[in-house]
Amino acid sequence: MKYNQPYGLSEETTLYSVPYINGNPSTGTMGSIPPGASIEHDQREIVAVIQWAYDHGYYDYAAQLCQAPSSGDLTQLLKAIYGISNSRLLQAPRDYYVNYATGNDANDGLSADKPFKNIQTAQNTLARYNLNGFNVTVHVAPGTYGSLWVGSIGGAGTISYIGSPGTPSQTVLVAQVGPAIGAVGSAAYNFDGFKLQSNASAPGTVSCGLWAWGTATVQLFAVDFGPAIDAHMVAVNGGYIGCFGPFTVSGTSKAHMNIASGGRILCQTLSTPGYPVPTLNIIAAVNAIEWLAMYGGASTIRYSSIIGAGNVTGRKFNINLNGFAETGGAGVNFLPGNAAGITATGGQYI
Repeated sequence: MKYNQPYGLSEETTLYSVPYINGNPSTGTMGSIPPGASIEHDQREIVAVIQWAYDHGYYDYAAQLCQAPSSGDLTQLLKAIYGISNSRLLQAPRDYYVNYATGNDANDGLSADKPFKNIQTAQNTLARYNLNGFNVTVHVAPGTYGSLWVGSIGGAGTISYIGSPGTPSQTVLVAQVGPAIGAVGSAAYNFDGFKLQSNASAPGTVSCGLWAWGTATVQLFAVDFGPAIDAHMVAVNGGYIGCFGPFTVSGTSKAHMNIASGGRILCQTLSTPGYPVPTLNIIAAVNAIEWLAMYGGASTIRYSSIIGAGNVTGRKFNINLNGFAETGGAGVNFLPGNAAGITATGGQYI
């Protein structure tokens, strides 16, 4: 809303340079003449806020529905501001639905009957909210989708993307450039039932299934790692990837795990309900430089079983720059690969 200055004065060019003046009959001082817009426009702005809160069914500070504008309540603006401000706080767990075949990004995505079309639309929508201690689940129907970027979300809570846990190959995230899933910022994400694939790289980008950077926290459950030029998983600059599986590897890459600059990729070490030690099934030829590439950072690697290790060519591990890989004493031949692993510049394999 534009400031409507006193009538008859020159246009204000500097903030507060043309203020209203109170009249003073005792001194003969004439007060400013307010233009009609200074009253009408202000009222319309205020009424629009009250009407918006009413139209959208927001609740005021007394947990009552905000009402339509009326002259009988002079606290409506305060109630509307409270309602609108708190509308971004989740009041219960929330579910979104995505279906590329039947969805439309103009839908609200809150039911299987009105799903979003694209998975990124679900992320962009939920990112507007403060989780307020509640969790969000995004149900993704089988199909092929583009890449997904996830980031910081306000409030405590976890965002879980659920594809096809029994057959992850049915729900595919494909990046044409960069990662299939790129995770940055502060939030907790779970992914269960997806195939991750990256078709091409470009200068300054990493072609991978999952890229976790900075304060990103990502947990992977049933995942099929398709082809990626650089790595199936990348954790860098402090990013965390938790591995719970089961994992399938159906495409080649230069590395399965790439960890650098304080990144962490940790496999669950306790066989607790819902959080088992991951299994690994390598069903395609993987022509890797090394299965585990570490340049700083840390990893804890546990697999309850490895099937198809003979499909992997390349070093088992290459650990540099004080990187630390702990396998619970599984030995130097534990990881897939047909060449011995190496350590250098303070790297450790235990």
